[in-house]
Amino acid sequence: CMALALCLSLLPVTALAAAPNVQKIYVGGEEVTSGGYWATDSEGKVTSAGTTQPSNNYIHYDAGNNTLTLHNATIKEEVPLNTSTYVVGAAIGVINQSGDAGLTITLEGTNTIAEVGKGIYVLASSNSTGDASLTITSESGGSLDASGSSNPGIWVQSNSGNATLTIQNAEVTATDGDGVQVRSGAQKSASLTVDGGSLTATGMSEYGAGIRYTFGSSSSGSGTPSLTVSGNAIVKASGGEGGISDNSSTDIQIGVGDNSSGGIVFDGNKGTVYGSVTLQEDLTIGKGESLTLDDDATLDANGHNVIVDGGTVDESLAESLGESVKYAPTITTTTLTGGRVGESYSASLGADGTAPITWGLAEGSSLPDGLSLNSDGTITGTPTTAGTSTFTVKAENDYGNDSTQFTLTIEAAANVPVDRVSLDKTSLTLTEGGTETLTATITPDNATNKAVMWSSDNESVATVVDGIVTAVAPGTATITVTTVDGGYYDTCQVTVTAALVPVS
Repeated sequence: CMALALCLSLLPVTALAAAPNVQKIYVGGEEVTSGGYWATDSEGKVTSAGTTQPSNNYIHYDAGNNTLTLHNATIKEEVPLNTSTYVVGAAIGVINQSGDAGLTITLEGTNTIAEVGKGIYVLASSNSTGDASLTITSESGGSLDASGSSNPGIWVQSNSGNATLTIQNAEVTATDGDGVQVRSGAQKSASLTVDGGSLTATGMSEYGAGIRYTFGSSSSGSGTPSLTVSGNAIVKASGGEGGISDNSSTDIQIGVGDNSSGGIVFDGNKGTVYGSVTLQEDLTIGKGESLTLDDDATLDANGHNVIVDGGTVDESLAESLGESVKYAPTITTTTLTGGRVGESYSASLGADGTAPITWGLAEGSSLPDGLSLNSDGTITGTPTTAGTSTFTVKAENDYGNDSTQFTLTIEAAANVPVDRVSLDKTSLTLTEGGTETLTATITPDNATNKAVMWSSDNESVATVVDGIVTAVAPGTATITVTTVDGGYYDTCQVTVTAALVPVS
């Protein structure tokens, strides 16, 4: 059942003061039931430290209070098959075969569980009795990133009783087959409470859910799935099968707890504010995501921003937040007009978003020769080379960026015909053996083809090459320059005199 129903009065969470009888706890393949310290290294290996607390990167289990502390710990070892068939593959496994199974995990610093079959697995395996519960908490903003290999990152299961997962003031990320799975008996309750902090749960496979509620071993049950948010908590659930999924005939009950403040829940791309929420940090609404208010819910930006980066915010919510809603750029220009070699070019790029927006080229991109992209989004210059160029432009402001690939074609210069050619001299007198250069001027100045041909009507008197006239022998000759385009011409009369021969 995927329908959602608001529930303001949910089952309370009961913390276990001491470990249930005959419960066993494993961490990284080590049984820790009796308590003590264990060190972890960067490779995720767990080794016993006895009763001595390591200076950093350690695990501590307090058997009297049934509390497991993770202090900057990395766990990449799992419970082996020959140790426990019930929680095999789990980085942290809790098993009770004849009663309740429960644990409180306290987070200090940054903690990681990875490269294991299951992240955290709490199992009350009896088919006749026993609830399962897990509380993850922090007093200092600690975090946990837990992933399994095709199994849930966090899994709380009771085969016959209720199942409860509680997250308090911690930042928890759970990924893989399902991000989080809470499983109870067929007609029991499966509850998830997030009080302060955040939960990001992602089902990585096509059939994975961010948060999955399961009741009994059959494909459907009649138990009660619930999600409670309070303390300004943020829950994000996404997966190939959906954000929040269940197999119960009862609607998922989403609501706020006894705390005076509520929270925000993203079921897939759909975000909803429940209760009275005050932002503790900026909130980004990404591509395809939306944010709306539940009935009687409110959202106070509290000096932070709701950043719309490809998503949407309900109109009434946007109005109530006013200037606290910021928009990342969205480039609106889709095509660019072409240009021509030798002609001035100018085009303006447009983007929606909160000003100011600056523009630039993505790394590795370049404009056609002669053009440049200005920070205000205008492309200007005079193209010098014909051809088609593909490049990516980037629009950026304080809240995000957007990029778009464009194709710009520069055509060859238009044909400008010649209409005249003139020489700088109309007559020229040279002494036999002398030289002089004639200069031809073509109009208009921007004529496309300025090529000319030179000729002499009497090469026994004077020759010409590229405008350089050489006197050969006494006499007269006419030098002619002719344009290739149009055949326009001009002439110069050349007189060659004999060279003086000194008397000896």
